[in-house]
Amino acid sequence: MSINLKPVKYIAATFALLLTSTNLWATDCYVLSPGLESLGDDYYNIEQQPAASRSEQQQMNRFFNDLKGDWQGKSTQIDCRGPDSKPRKVVKSFEVKAEFTQPSHGLNVKLQRRDAEQKVTKHDHFPLYIAADLYTIEFEDDRPVVISHKARRAIQVQKTTRLKNSYKEYQKIKQQIARIKQQINQIIDAIKELRKELVTLDSDSEEYQKVQQRITQNELEVNRLEQEIERLKLALENFDSGSDNANIKQYSRLVEKTVELSINNNQLTLTFLHFNNGIFVAEETIELYR
Repeated sequence: MSINLKPVKYIAATFALLLTSTNLWATDCYVLSPGLESLGDDYYNIEQQPAASRSEQQQMNRFFNDLKGDWQGKSTQIDCRGPDSKPRKVVKSFEVKAEFTQPSHGLNVKLQRRDAEQKVTKHDHFPLYIAADLYTIEFEDDRPVVISHKARRAIQVQKTTRLKNSYKEYQKIKQQIARIKQQINQIIDAIKELRKELVTLDSDSEEYQKVQQRITQNELEVNRLEQEIERLKLALENFDSGSDNANIKQYSRLVEKTVELSINNNQLTLTFLHFNNGIFVAEETIELYR
């Protein structure tokens, strides 16, 4: 968990900058996440957040308590569709009812979105924050609260042809390494047998020289194969071997959701930004009152 009361961290600062214009996201689909711009490749690393201190937990509880209860208002959603070269924006508006609840060390929200034109109502219930999980929360003086969450969705992405091919390549390299290690062990065993034979021969004999030459050739082959293993290990570093599916990091689907909460008396604004693999794909602004 991250709580900051002094200088603004990159998430909150960049979030505020991005939201300076309400039309910014409507005209800029597929831009980079502030986290990806700031962290580079480290953005793809997911780490468990440390538990909040007692004072930090008290601060969160005070803020969460202010949100408890029933709210109503409106929502505007913007979804990015289409290819990178020609994205299009799909905008939808809803009437909204919201209820915030505070389970142990967290904050949940129940949303009821009603499309007046389609006469369709959808219900949604999800956590906004879970303590000691993959969530960060930032409090800044005179600024909205920012909550961010990242999770890997590798299983869904594995269905794509590109990722399947990458996974096959990963397995192929691992199998190559295993075969080469087996070859090395066989050659080392052969060298041991040749050394045993060598001690039985006259060092001045032609046979001795032939056996010595075979030992040298085998030792050179072991050295060559060991270098080949190192080369293949370098190739494996392009893969995320820590995941169950050994997906390539930049191809795995890393989902990030960031929400800014701004409360003023009985008015509350939530702005959600959604990113896939560090690329902006959707926004929702919910304006509530009670």
